[in-house]
Amino acid sequence: MKIRILFSANTAWGIYNFRKEVITACINHGYEVFVAAPANDQFRTKLTELGCIYIPLDISAKGVNPIDDIILFFKYRKLIKAWQIDVCFLYTVKSNIYGSLAAATLGVRHIPMVTGLGTSFLRRNFISWLVAKLYHITCSKAEQVWMLNEDDRLFFSSNRIVSDDRLYVFECGEGVNLDQFPLTALPKEQVILLNARMLWTKGVGEFIEAAQCLKKRYPHVRFALLGFVGVDNPDAVPSTQIDAWSREGIIEYWGVTHDVASEVKKASCVVLPSYYREGVPLSLLEGAAMGRPLITCNTPGCKVAVDDGVNGYYCDAASADSLRQKMEQIILLSDEERYQMGLRGREKMERSFDVKQVINVYLQQIDPFFGRQKQVSHKASVNVSIVLYKDTFEQVKLLVNTLRQSAAVGQIFLIDNSPSKESRFEQLDACYYFNNKNLGYGKGHNLGLTSSYFSQVPYHLAINADIQFQPDILQTIVDYLNQHPDVGALMPKVYYPNGKTQYLCRLLPSPIDLIGRRFLPASWMRKRIAWLEMRSTDYSHIIDVPHISGCFMMLRMANLEKTGFFDKRYFLYLEDIDLTRRLHNYCRTVFFPDVSIIHMHNRGSYKDRHLLGVHIMNAIRYFNKWGWFIDPDRKRINSKTIAAVFSKKEEIDSSSPFSL
Repeated sequence: MKIRILFSANTAWGIYNFRKEVITACINHGYEVFVAAPANDQFRTKLTELGCIYIPLDISAKGVNPIDDIILFFKYRKLIKAWQIDVCFLYTVKSNIYGSLAAATLGVRHIPMVTGLGTSFLRRNFISWLVAKLYHITCSKAEQVWMLNEDDRLFFSSNRIVSDDRLYVFECGEGVNLDQFPLTALPKEQVILLNARMLWTKGVGEFIEAAQCLKKRYPHVRFALLGFVGVDNPDAVPSTQIDAWSREGIIEYWGVTHDVASEVKKASCVVLPSYYREGVPLSLLEGAAMGRPLITCNTPGCKVAVDDGVNGYYCDAASADSLRQKMEQIILLSDEERYQMGLRGREKMERSFDVKQVINVYLQQIDPFFGRQKQVSHKASVNVSIVLYKDTFEQVKLLVNTLRQSAAVGQIFLIDNSPSKESRFEQLDACYYFNNKNLGYGKGHNLGLTSSYFSQVPYHLAINADIQFQPDILQTIVDYLNQHPDVGALMPKVYYPNGKTQYLCRLLPSPIDLIGRRFLPASWMRKRIAWLEMRSTDYSHIIDVPHISGCFMMLRMANLEKTGFFDKRYFLYLEDIDLTRRLHNYCRTVFFPDVSIIHMHNRGSYKDRHLLGVHIMNAIRYFNKWGWFIDPDRKRINSKTIAAVFSKKEEIDSSSPFSL
């Protein structure tokens, strides 16, 4: 089963040009990638050639019609649900806000990236207040909110738009492909290039004014513009104006290209005098990677790419005179001085801005254990995930040490849902991941299952921390599974610490079973519960059961490719029933009493009202999904199980006090 990832923004060209390396890496790692953006035949072709599934999505980047925005939210929700998306990466304001809100309502992991604050926060007004408020509301459930520079992080943090613990800064921006933009020799003639969308706030007007002045003094110097004209933006420079400047001989307009490196190669200096809130402009990173000196404003985002006087110069924002002075400084440098300045820029890109660093962060979010797996000196059969919530270090240490005594065990994943981090877990021989929030039982195990899927181990063990057993049982289980390829999930015999049997071989429950067990007198339900738990079998032989307890689930990974992992909608309780009954349609799910474990079994919902509420909500989700009193699959599966266990019809009838 492939993990499905959605990338979405208000333009397809932006996703392709800024994130094609990340998308390619995700596809190469076995993920299924979807792109949702406004229709664009040219970039649809380019993205599908990468291996993406392209979904046209109408997003009005600058529209302010609230009806359109509400419709966009429902479009996102429908898209995410229909394509069963597992992780969303969202870019640009409307995708960040309405894509995040849709993903949150569906319980889907999502990460909005703020690629710069743009014009919305240039000044404090109603628009900036509204955008900040929408970010605050819609990003509260995000896995993280990614920023491209420290200034933007401080703005979001100090204005309490997003809590500080959810903010993550890409210190290398979105990175630059150093292979695609190699260090090249400077051209013989001086050409100063502004590479950007043709927007006034990108400093296009200041660049033209400075070029006009410098052209008179240095007629041999050429000035060029590269980038989109006539974009859907009220700030756009009209194409007629670009044509007029070209006719006057002030600048050369190089148009739009998909081979940016070939155009940058012609330049001796790259300029971006942008004075709105950039993220980290890719055009500056590309120029520096190719060994070009830079000139930009000392403003958030732009200044990250330049060390003033080292690989370029800062100019004042919205000042044509300041820009002219810095451009003149570049012109007056010797060829060797310009080369050395560009070389220092290349070294800066290699040191801090390689796109490979960005790719690793993405993969770490999709699979939290990416790059953390510890070396295993033998060929392992089983990876193990343990979801923690306020578990003691001593208890977890004992379990990890027990697992490490088995040659069958490979990676051990500790997924911590606790409210605070226990740093001692990092000392254990396991991959520790602190979520900083409670994902729930199923979602937590899914993180470990994702890693196991891509590690291509045959089996994965999902267990509770309150389990004790002898380490040799794992090899016994693996040997049994190897000999019985039709078995897709297995549970051992389970005892309480006092030696009594835990009756966990269960039929699929009806609403009567769950309601009656919890709220009706025990004497009323005794016979029904004994039937549900199949107690007359005496738990002494192997049984095919439709419900395997989540306290110890040995799962065959090949079958999970067909069924999927734990259903993310269950926070706690019933996710094990849901997964077992899905597996039951493709393989055998068995009780294996040849080995046994001890389970503390706290029965939290009997002691805690909050957990009782969680239990009730998950029961509602379960029966909404599978059927309440009419559930043909439940009747079929239970009947099949009973027929296999009991030999005489009268025994079946007498064992079943209620209808199936």
